[in-house]
Amino acid sequence: MAPNQVPFIETTIETSIGEIKAVQWNPESQENILALHGWLDNSHSFKPIAEHLSNRRITAIDFPGHGKSDHKPDGTVHHFVDAIHDVLAIADGLGWESFHLLGHSMGAGIASLVASVVNERVLSLACIDGLGPLSAEDDSFRDQLRTHLRQRKRLKQKLFPIYETIDDAVAARTAVGNLSEASSRLLVERALIPVEGGFTWRTDARLRLKTAHPFSESQVQALISCITCPTLLIRAKQNTMFDSDILSQRKKYIPDLVYHEVDGHHHVHMDNPDFIAPFVERFYRSIGFHDSAAAS
Repeated sequence: MAPNQVPFIETTIETSIGEIKAVQWNPESQENILALHGWLDNSHSFKPIAEHLSNRRITAIDFPGHGKSDHKPDGTVHHFVDAIHDVLAIADGLGWESFHLLGHSMGAGIASLVASVVNERVLSLACIDGLGPLSAEDDSFRDQLRTHLRQRKRLKQKLFPIYETIDDAVAARTAVGNLSEASSRLLVERALIPVEGGFTWRTDARLRLKTAHPFSESQVQALISCITCPTLLIRAKQNTMFDSDILSQRKKYIPDLVYHEVDGHHHVHMDNPDFIAPFVERFYRSIGFHDSAAAS
C-alpha cells in the first residue's frame, strides 16, 4: 500500500468544548492512543506515520480552532494551559479513562502538561520535537502581555489571504513551514475553506495571538519533573522551534526518559515517517504495550 494510503475513518467527538473532528486508524483495536498535533497543523500531521504504526488504534484530533474542529466561543482566546482541559474533555468524549499520548511540537508540549498534572490517567507519553511548552524570561512578561492585548484589539481587522488554488496555498505553507511539499499538502487540504475568489484558512485567527501568560522555564521544569509515566522524546537536529540547550536541561527532569536525536527538520515525523516510526514502536513494545495484531 502506498504511503499515506492506510485506511482511516473520519469521526466526530462530542465534547463539553464543542465538536472535535478527528481521524482514526485501526478502529477495531482496543488501544487508546491520542495524537496531538502542532500549532496551526491538524490531525493529518499523523497520516504519514500511521502507515508505519498501522496495527495500532491512533486517534488524531484537530484541536479547537484547527482543521475541521469547532472554534472556541466568541470573546475567548486560546491559553496554553486551557489545552489540558481540552484534552481531558476529548478523552471523556471518547469514553477513555486512561490513554497513551503521542504529540508533536505544541501537541508534545500539551501532552507533557497533561501527563504531569493528570498523571493518573496517562499511560505513556511519546513526544516528537517538544517537551513542555515554550517558556519566556520573567522580565519579558510585561512586554508579551502588552503585545497580546494590542494584537487582540486589532484582531477583527486581520484578514487571512485568499489563494486562487490549493496549490498556491500549499506553496505558501511550504515556504514558511520548513517541511516538504507533500507534507504541506496533507496539512493544507484539511485547513482550507472555499471562498469567493479561491480558498482561505479555516483556522481560528486567535491562535496567532501572542501568548498572554507564558510559562517561566522554572515552572515548566517543575511540571515536567512530575511526569511519572514511561516517556519517549525524539528531537530533530535541524529543528528551529526549540532551543537545544533548554531541551537538554528539561530532559534531565525525567530520569527514565527514552531519548533519540535524529537528522531532520521540525516535521520529521511527516517527512521521514519510516525513520521515526520504529523509535515509537520500540518504545511501545518496551513498556509492554503490544498492538492488537501482534497479540492475536
